[in-house]
Amino acid sequence: MSSKRFDVRGYLFAQCRKFFGVVGPHLTGALFVDMTIAILTVPLALVLRLGPGIFGYPLALMVHQMILFAMVSLGVLLWTDSHKGVWRYTSMADMTRLVKTVFLCVLCFVPALLLSAQWHVFPLTTLFILPLILASFWGGARVFYRLAFQRREGAKQLATPGLKTLLVGTGPRADAFLREMGRHKNPPYQILGLLEVENSKIRRHIHGLEILGALDGLQRVLGRLAQKSQTPDLILLADDHLRGQRLKAFAQQTRHLKIDIAQLPSTTPSPLSPGSWIKPLRIEDLLGRPQHALDREGLFQALKGKKVLITGVGGSIGGELMRQIADFSPAHMVLLDHSEYLLYQAALDLQDKHPYLSKRLALVDVRERERVFQVMAEEKPDYVFHAAALKHVPLVEKHPLEGIFTNVIGTRHVADACLANRVSAMLLVSTDKAINPSSVMGITKRLAESYCQALDVMPGAKSPTRFVTVRFGNVLGSNGSVVPLFRHQIARGGPVTVTDPEMTRYFMTIHEAVGLILQACFTGLRADIQRGRVFILDMGEPVSILELAENMIRLSGLVPYKDIKITFTGLRPGEKLREELFHPSEKLLKTVSSGIFVASPQILEDRQLKKDLDLLEKAVYKQDLTTCLSLLKKLVPEYTQSGGTFDPLAPPYMPLTPPGVVS
Repeated sequence: MSSKRFDVRGYLFAQCRKFFGVVGPHLTGALFVDMTIAILTVPLALVLRLGPGIFGYPLALMVHQMILFAMVSLGVLLWTDSHKGVWRYTSMADMTRLVKTVFLCVLCFVPALLLSAQWHVFPLTTLFILPLILASFWGGARVFYRLAFQRREGAKQLATPGLKTLLVGTGPRADAFLREMGRHKNPPYQILGLLEVENSKIRRHIHGLEILGALDGLQRVLGRLAQKSQTPDLILLADDHLRGQRLKAFAQQTRHLKIDIAQLPSTTPSPLSPGSWIKPLRIEDLLGRPQHALDREGLFQALKGKKVLITGVGGSIGGELMRQIADFSPAHMVLLDHSEYLLYQAALDLQDKHPYLSKRLALVDVRERERVFQVMAEEKPDYVFHAAALKHVPLVEKHPLEGIFTNVIGTRHVADACLANRVSAMLLVSTDKAINPSSVMGITKRLAESYCQALDVMPGAKSPTRFVTVRFGNVLGSNGSVVPLFRHQIARGGPVTVTDPEMTRYFMTIHEAVGLILQACFTGLRADIQRGRVFILDMGEPVSILELAENMIRLSGLVPYKDIKITFTGLRPGEKLREELFHPSEKLLKTVSSGIFVASPQILEDRQLKKDLDLLEKAVYKQDLTTCLSLLKKLVPEYTQSGGTFDPLAPPYMPLTPPGVVS
């Protein structure tokens, strides 16, 4: 049996090769510099401590202490990974870790001295000098390397400039953007200077770039840059305070400039590229309305572990309700819609974000009473959010029976099913068009409100379900709204069609609207809120549709009336110049929830209302439009037809689609 002699030297060399192979050349270089500094730290500390007396200090002892301190420092560096920082990106966090490593090196050096029996020779006061020298040289090496790298990269940027950009903002987002740009060899943006929202930092510098002025002095700044032949190609917004009315005013100030305007997202992506960093200014950003804070903890407590049914999940409001409610951890969700395709799309959306959430897809038309009752009885939901409706004013005006059947009779089916199955609460999504209605859509939604109000004020023993109605205006970007229409018209080169130059509407982003809907629902369930009230969302100031069209054209990089024409088509059937959120007779009161008001509309008598709705439903099935409109005018006497000469009684109006048949 043969034995092989263990080669100690070969083993050590192999381990060194293995170590330096894993570490790589960059970390090897960093370790070499750090260890060189550690070796020289001991003699430097002794010189500062002993002065001329250093010449009497034993050389062999000094060398031994140098090696000992270097070995201790190596062990601490490898243990704390302080040598693995990328020096060109050295930050305050890296420097803090380095200082901790320095003091740990000194603390570990003390027992090493004791074990080597040299502590009585080594001046103990030198231990206070060691960390100062080591921290200064280790930190100084990193700072020097970073400054040298930035200077070299700055020269490269000047040699290969990117898109000439004026950066608006001096806060954390602007700082993160400039830092990220400094890490790239060929950044896509050449920053000419900075603008700030206020006037407190003008002429100061950030990352070597001058703050040229404040936002209100934009024209002067652009004039100075033009004299230097440095007119920017892009104005990049990177300030969290530039929103709402300020952003709207800024957009007005720059409407005549042939300069692209974009904004940085709240989080800084990487890698740096024009496509991933900036996003175009959206019309939603110019809405100019304050954002209301939601009681997310309260919503979470109300929805967590509950069964929720949502009608109309294929629509904009229903789909957003589905997405936001899913974030609050319900136990089970029932998604109901009459469109197979839209229901499938909604399910895909929910599956992507919440793959483990229990759900059921219900292909049901709310006009089918038996199917609505069947699903409600099978699922026994805690809360029902009723968003299914026909909402396009001119289309419903041309299909009045369809609008009556879906918006009135369909709502009645859902409400009755909630009562029969003792659902805790049903929320009805309503519209500002229900006030002083001038259209079939508006009058049907007002009648749906009236029915839910009547059920809500029934005696407690007869009404186990609370009925909450939320009324608000238009939602930007929703299906069938004016914003997608304008985008389509601009994309094809115009013209953009506006009904009337004086027309205004209330607008809100869909995310905020649905958040406030949820807030209003659970505000309405409070014991101190009187039954039968209608909740109204704070929509801010009405927006001119003409101004909206002009802003959308400008945000597309075009000039209104020059690149894209705007034509006026006149009011369509059922339309009004201005919408109202509440009736003059309704007393509007604030609630404890920000952005939500409560009103008390006139409540119709429960028994008579049910009799009239029975007659209305029979007339719908008979396609008796004359009787239907007569009943609607009786139930909602403030209804006045306006917006064109269309007469729903004049043939041909579109016939009714039988229940269960998708038109």
